[in-house]
Amino acid sequence: MKKYWKVIALVLFSVIIISGFYVRKALASTSSPEYMIETRSGDTSYIENILLSGNVNNEENMYWDYVQISTEGTKASEDFSFNEQLDYMYTYSPEIQKMYHEYPGFLRGKSMTANLYYEDETAIVFVDTYIEDYQLPYEQMEIALLDKKSNDETQIMIDIPEYEKYDDLYIENVQKSGEEVIIFTVNYFNDQQYAELHAYRVDVATETVIEDQIIQPATGEAGVDYSSILLNTYTGPYSSKAERYMIYESNPKDEQDVETDKILMSAYDTTTGNLNELTIPNELQELPLFPAMTVHDSSIYYTNAVENGFEVSRFDIEANEVAETQFVSLPSEVMTNFSSQTYEESSFVTYIDENIIYYVSASKEKSGKDIAIVVADFHTGKVLYDGKIIDAPEMNETFKDNSLSIDWIRFN
Repeated sequence: MKKYWKVIALVLFSVIIISGFYVRKALASTSSPEYMIETRSGDTSYIENILLSGNVNNEENMYWDYVQISTEGTKASEDFSFNEQLDYMYTYSPEIQKMYHEYPGFLRGKSMTANLYYEDETAIVFVDTYIEDYQLPYEQMEIALLDKKSNDETQIMIDIPEYEKYDDLYIENVQKSGEEVIIFTVNYFNDQQYAELHAYRVDVATETVIEDQIIQPATGEAGVDYSSILLNTYTGPYSSKAERYMIYESNPKDEQDVETDKILMSAYDTTTGNLNELTIPNELQELPLFPAMTVHDSSIYYTNAVENGFEVSRFDIEANEVAETQFVSLPSEVMTNFSSQTYEESSFVTYIDENIIYYVSASKEKSGKDIAIVVADFHTGKVLYDGKIIDAPEMNETFKDNSLSIDWIRFN
């Protein structure tokens, strides 16, 4: 019997810990912030499935927690299961959380960073770098594909072309077109002073890189050094969704104040592999990338918050021109939640769904302003919904003076 006492003690300890977790969770129903969405006007159907990701913090009390706010209320870290809390699942994007519940076998043992995944109605793709015996440089990339219908999983390894040139390789985004997987990377040279931006097209059937396209070389034309970024991820959350166009911006590397006529904008077509230069008007390029710019399908939307509303311009990527400009008029009591903050403070976040635009002001400090939610029709400029985030009746007094910030708009 004695030889089993350690096992018995371990089991009892585990039961006590897990039981205590759920008892504490049941008894402390208001031990985390509780918010709700209050409608001021408009059609609530536009926000039925909205999910606002953000955080609550109080510097004085050294308190911080992740929150998701929807029409059903607030979900904080303690609202996740014991195993999810052990895995820090609450810190990952709602997309990854959804995959975690629907395809746990596929995600098991994989990194849960959203930019390493691609997902559509039929498949999930995961890509990560591979180091043999944890020795740099990266020689290969691992690709895993899940067929949602058959539940069949395919795993392949591909050799990185000229891998010995690079000291590090960072995967920014993964896309899929037919039977090809496209991997967008930042490749750092051995001296770590320069980096190239690549698009690797991989044929899954032959397990080979069929094209290694340098989107932005380390040195631009005429010996000018450029610093380039992928705007799809820079202006929005890391996402696993399908993108038709990947938008790049390149600035002269060592210049502090870059003139807009020196900025290079280009669009990579994930279906054809073509890279085309864009002619964005200077007045739009002068707007801050975040939160002013949003990429959606074959358009780039630029938003300028003014005193009495939002001025929105849609740049058509395929036509390479500004297709239309619309003004969304809002009363001053609504706009004060947006315009009272500067762009540097991330004054609002946006989400585009066809011709419907969602605006959410980014933060609520102790001093005051509400976090506003506005939904508008881009083609008509009509406001479809107007609401705000307020403290729920069950909000614990402890959290009422905390700061609330919204980072991204997503949907269930």
